[in-house]
Amino acid sequence: MWLRRLWQSEWVQLILSLILIPLLIFLLVDFAPELVKWAGAPFLAIPASLGWVQRVQEDEVILLPTEGPQATFYIEKPGQYAVYADESFWRPGASLKDLRRSPLHPEHPWLRLIYVPTGEVVPLTPVRRGVRPYDEWVVRGRPLYTFRARPGLYRALYEDIPPTYVAIVPDYVTPEEGKLQALLLIQGALILAYPTWRWYRGYRRRRAEQRKKRREAERMWDILRRK
Repeated sequence: MWLRRLWQSEWVQLILSLILIPLLIFLLVDFAPELVKWAGAPFLAIPASLGWVQRVQEDEVILLPTEGPQATFYIEKPGQYAVYADESFWRPGASLKDLRRSPLHPEHPWLRLIYVPTGEVVPLTPVRRGVRPYDEWVVRGRPLYTFRARPGLYRALYEDIPPTYVAIVPDYVTPEEGKLQALLLIQGALILAYPTWRWYRGYRRRRAEQRKKRREAERMWDILRRK
């Protein structure tokens, strides 16, 4: 009983609101990309297990350190790769200026890749979209750039403050983006089909009952009017 009275207290509700609302905002801001990808992960688990789509495995992830001005990494297989990045806006020393100049903005170049054997600059293609439910869930954040790679040693040069998390993975998403979108839509439609059918069936039954009651009321009114 005393817990109920305590919960109904306006002061307790105010204190809980002051604690829970900032915590919820923190979780939504800091983990928004992961929440979106986790929501889409169950829809892609079965297609991936059946071999309909290919997903990045943990041993294919190349994590780049971001503490220094550059990092080197080695790519074993040729193909298209994606640069995934995530930014913690709660890191120590972050300022409003850093937030306005977020490296997650595609128009804010902060990365340059060099193919070490020849010294060539690798062209990076910006990914001009936000996070999608079918983005790779074994890495944090979302894809910022894609590039074609040859086997060999690469050097990543940070021309500005990089995100707090940078990873390079094979790009299985971009070539199959249409298929991934279709799989999500089809599975979503199948999941919604049964409750929608149940709702429509109940709606038709309620409408039929209403029409029956209206006809009975009209018949009774006609009988009373004739009397």
